[in-house]
Parts: sequence; structure tokens; C-alpha cells
Amino acid sequence: MIKTLLSATLVVAVAAGAAAPAFADDWHERQWHEREMRDREWHDRDWRIHHPYYAAPPVVVGPPPQAYYAPPPVIAPSPIAPGINIVLPIRIN
Repeated sequence: MIKTLLSATLVVAVAAGAAAPAFADDWHERQWHEREMRDREWHDRDWRIHHPYYAAPPVVVGPPPQAYYAPPPVIAPSPIAPGINIVLPIRIN
């Protein structure tokens, strides 16, 4: 009877020891998450204080024009030929 009681106690102790890191990690993760949320709330509040929201002015659209006019024609000078132009004078009589 004492042998079974000791072995049961040993099994429970080993199981609790194996499960303890899982609970510890969960506790640390919860603490980190709470700290992260608190810092994020502070950052958002601080950002809102220094960057207030200004509504954009309303867009005013005027009436369409009565007539549309084409732009005046543009006469561009003839383009200069690139490179070297060699002309050999040939006289045929």
C-alpha cells in the first residue's frame, strides 16, 4: 500500500513538473500581452493628442463651362538632324 501511494505521488509530481512550464509560459505571455496593450493604448492616445483630426473642407464643384475651345495650333520648328551630315559636291557637265 505504501509502495502504491509513493508511486502515485511520484507520478503526480512528475506530471505537475512537466506541465508547470506550459502554465508559466502562458502567464508570461498574458503579462506581455497586457503590457503591450497598455503601451499601445498610451501610444494611440499620445498620437491623437499630437495629431488632432481635421475634417477636410467640402469639395465644391462649379457648373460646367458653356463652351469648350480647342487650344491654338502650335507650329514647331523642324527638328535638327542628329549626327554628322557630309555632302560631297559632285559636278556633272
